[in-house]
Amino acid sequence: EERIHAKEHAELVARRREEEILFRKYLEELTSEKRANKEIDDVAVEEARLEHERKLRAREELEAHQREQLMKDVIDGRRQQIAEAEAKKRAEKEEELAWRRANEEDMELARRQLDEKLRMATEASLRHRAELEAQISERKSRLGDGDVSSGFVDVDVERNE
Repeated sequence: EERIHAKEHAELVARRREEEILFRKYLEELTSEKRANKEIDDVAVEEARLEHERKLRAREELEAHQREQLMKDVIDGRRQQIAEAEAKKRAEKEEELAWRRANEEDMELARRQLDEKLRMATEASLRHRAELEAQISERKSRLGDGDVSSGFVDVDVERNE
């Protein structure tokens, strides 16, 4: 019985050693698997972090591009406003210049017409004076040098001069 007991005990010890070896092997595999999973998790976390940073940079670049585009649109809009304002000013100046030219032409025409009327009035006045002088001469020659001259005629002649 002691032999059986010793044999059983030896088998038990051998089984325990095998179990311990299997348990250690299991622990090593489990630890190795956990380490591998941790490394995989670390890689996944790092990849996720890198992906997040890439998306963040892409969003920042997009926002920067949108800001640049907005500024460009604002600048283009302002340039267009300035160009429109300048075109309006040029049109107003051209309109004013055309008005001034027309006004100057009208004034020149009015001046020429006035000069012509003045010339005609002067000619008429000179003709009238010549007629009056002729009448006075004729009266003097008909009546003699006596009472022919009157102050009225002299005043009228002086006024026309």
